[in-house]
This record gives sequence, structure tokens and C-alpha cells, in this order.
Amino acid sequence: MTIPFQDELITETFQWLDDSALLSKKEVTDHAKMLVLDTLACVNAAYLSPTINELESNFSTFDPGPYAIHHGPKMSALSLAQLFAYSACWHEACEGHASAHGRPGIATLAAIYPFASRLSWGQFLEAFVYGYEMSVRFAQMLRIKPGMHVDGNWPSLGATVAVGKCLALSNAQLLNAINITGSQIPMSLYLPIEQGSNSRNSYLGHAAVLGIQSAMAALTSLTAPRASSLAYAQIALGNDTPMWNKSHEFEILNAYIKPFAAVRHVHYGAIAAMELKERIDIQAITEIVLEIYEEATIYCGNRNPQSAIQAQFSLSFGIAAALVMNHLSFEIYDPNILFHPEVRRIEKIIQVKINPELTRLKKRGARLSILERDQWHHAEVGSILGDANRPMSTSQIKDKFMHYSQETLGTQASIQIWDKVTQGELSERAWDVLHVTD
Repeated sequence: MTIPFQDELITETFQWLDDSALLSKKEVTDHAKMLVLDTLACVNAAYLSPTINELESNFSTFDPGPYAIHHGPKMSALSLAQLFAYSACWHEACEGHASAHGRPGIATLAAIYPFASRLSWGQFLEAFVYGYEMSVRFAQMLRIKPGMHVDGNWPSLGATVAVGKCLALSNAQLLNAINITGSQIPMSLYLPIEQGSNSRNSYLGHAAVLGIQSAMAALTSLTAPRASSLAYAQIALGNDTPMWNKSHEFEILNAYIKPFAAVRHVHYGAIAAMELKERIDIQAITEIVLEIYEEATIYCGNRNPQSAIQAQFSLSFGIAAALVMNHLSFEIYDPNILFHPEVRRIEKIIQVKINPELTRLKKRGARLSILERDQWHHAEVGSILGDANRPMSTSQIKDKFMHYSQETLGTQASIQIWDKVTQGELSERAWDVLHVTD
């Protein structure tokens, strides 16, 4: 149920979450744990990137403090939150939420990660779920304009709520913190992706930092205006009557975990390509046509990608890589694969067309047609692994976690973290659950 937004609705949602005793809801906490593990896996894989290592070195050198990811160099809480967020979205293999049109968990988790040393594992999970639920609802309310990117916008509001829970803010203080954030939500652009610049990966770090700062400010006598997120919707987004999701259903249960390291829109064509791969001679392909819903073409229409981030947002590259390499794991963005001659040949011949029926019905899906010699082959995909009706199994998530983590942490340390997150007592210190111990 959605109704016109007003500040009081935020407080009502807080009250529902307070009354829900969410830590007793096994389905909710189990899925939250899977999201935490999957995000940690993405962070661990990013540590194979020299850029992430450079960022870690710079943050620890110029903004030192007591916090670190595993046994890395130490830095401030704000720098740690930024580094975590940079890493989590580095390969675009991170979680997401379809109706949010983004990833509500990364900034939320990045913002509370430094607070894990102050919290029990139960308190940490509760803060994460609170932030996730509010982040989704703000995402549904604050749909961005064309040319913008979601990561630097509404995620800061979920981060604010999550950190506020870590600081034990009252609901009135939480509302004040939200209004502090809502007064200064930045407008982030899609432009870096168009030009192949991975500075886009800084957006969620900024959102996490804004959330931390606003929550800490709300602990003081600092005041904020009412309904700042409403003003943001009207002034920045041109939405005069934004709607609030008033339902008492846990949106975190609709969060998806990706089997592939690519934007969700890319998955449909890539899965169709994998379905056809076994009965096609790749070298004999002369024509490929992808029919897909319009939104996918807007965000993932990048052709001939020259950088990893462009490839992550490329329908044509995803299909070509899936056909030639039969996977879309994070290794796909290594230059040896990114510029593989056969991947490039296939990418060039792919035609991308808008499917008007899927677009009209606001449904996600794709039809892929491949001409091999004189024969057409077709595959249609209407749902993909990770969707709410086709969630990845625990064993599939664990396989991904191990694959993404073990080169950075080693096999035994990766198993240790998986076991502690899935089996740890809620009374344990969250920092001990999330980190490798000697």
C-alpha cells in the first residue's frame, strides 16, 4: 500500500519495525546474513584490484584511525566506510532490489561496518535490517531522473537510519537525522559509466559517510527542517507527490543476490546466451538479436566497452562474454578477457532492440536470437536466478562466497567467516563475527 508521503509515515514505519521483534524472525535474519556474506565476498574479490589497494593505502596514510578490513592497515571510521563501499560494488556483483532499482544494502552495511566493534551480532543485524527497509522505501519514493545514478542519492537515507540504530537514537532523533540527510542529498550522475570512469564506485561511499555524519549530528542539539526528503523529491526530482510504501512486509526478503558480476539488466541476455551456447558453433555465428525491456537499454546500452565499468553496464558485452567464456564472474573484467578477440567479434554483431510488450507491462525479460550459418536459434528468459521467486540457494551463495573470497583471505579464513556469520550467537561481538581471527 502506498500513500502520499509525509514525515509521520517514517515514524509509523519505525514503530512497525520496533514492534516486529525482527531478530525473532528467522527468515528475515537468515536472508540478512546471506546479504552480509555476499557483500563481504564482493569486498574480498575487489582486493585483487590495484586501485582498491591504493585507496586503502591512501586512506590509512592520510586519515588514520583504529579500523581495518581484516588485517589491513588502519584508518578512520569514515574512510573505512568509503573503502568498504568502493570494494563492494567494484565488480558489480553485489546485491540489489528490483523495486528499489538499486542496491539498498551496500551503503547501509558500509556505514555500520566500523560500528561492529561496539555492537553485538544481533544489534548489528538489527541495524542492517532497519536501514535496508528504510532504504528500499526511500528508493521507491525517490525515483531518479534520466542521466542520474541512484548510488549517490537515496542510499544515504538508509545509511543514516542504520547508523542511528547503532547509536541507539530514539525514533524522534532518527527522524531528525533523516531530515539532516534529506536536506543535502547529492545528485550523482551516470556520466562516469558512459565515459568508462570508475569514479562511479565512490558514490556509495559518500552515501555511507553522509549517513554516519547525520546520525552523529542527531545525537546533539542540532535541528533539521521537517519533510526534507519531500522537498528533495519536489525540487531535485520534480516529483510533486512522492508516495510512501506503508506496507508492513519486510522488503529485505525481496532482495536479490546475483549469480553474475554485471548489472542485473545484463543477466537476462547472458543467461539466454548460456542456454544456447551448447548447441551452437560460436565461430559460425553471423547475427545476434537481443529483444529486451526499455529500461535495460537506457542503463546498459554501452557498446564496445573500453573499461570494466562500461562492460559491467553493457548488454552486448554480457552476451558475448557469456557465449565465449560461459561465465560472468568477476574475472571477466581482466583485460585479457575484456579485450578477447572473439568476445569483441561477437559483441560487434549484436543488435539490441526494445521489446514493446515487456516495456508496456513493466516486466523484465529477454528474447535472444542467434543466426548460426543458415539456422536461427532462440531462447527466452522471463526470470533469473536470484529473483524473489528463484532465490539462490544457501549452497550457491556459499560457492560464490568462497570463489570471491579465498584468493584474498585463503580457504580456511573464508570458511571461518562463513561459519561465524551463519552460526554465530547473536550475543557475540559483531566485529569478531565479521573478521578473520588468528
